[in-house]
Amino acid sequence: MNAKTLAAGAAALAVIASAASAAPKNVILMVADGWGYNTIQATNFWTGAAAQSYQRFPVQFAMSTYSASGHGYDPAQAWVDGKYNTTYLKTGATDSASAITAMMTGVKNYDGIINISVDGQPLTTFAQMYKWAGRAAG
Repeated sequence: MNAKTLAAGAAALAVIASAASAAPKNVILMVADGWGYNTIQATNFWTGAAAQSYQRFPVQFAMSTYSASGHGYDPAQAWVDGKYNTTYLKTGATDSASAITAMMTGVKNYDGIINISVDGQPLTTFAQMYKWAGRAAG
């Protein structure tokens, strides 16, 4: 387990402990695959809403999920001469396996592989940490 995984685990356990003291019965992880802040803003514009209900959740996180196989995100290439460069954005997209691994472990890995590090070691998910803390996950 690397330092990032330990830090992510410690943060997850801190959230779990904090949540336990506030006595919620359940924690719901909502993964909006393919969404970004602009998608939510477009929804608000379309519906005429000031905000969606999930924008008022007390705890929210955002992350990048590009894989160790991909090129990541370079804003200089994504925006050329003030225009959105869709050609660049359509290349090297992260596949679902590496995206969910990044979300659940805090560690980037290669496309097509779930919860295994780039050096072949198994990764610990926050759901596993949640179970180790005596909670249910599924």
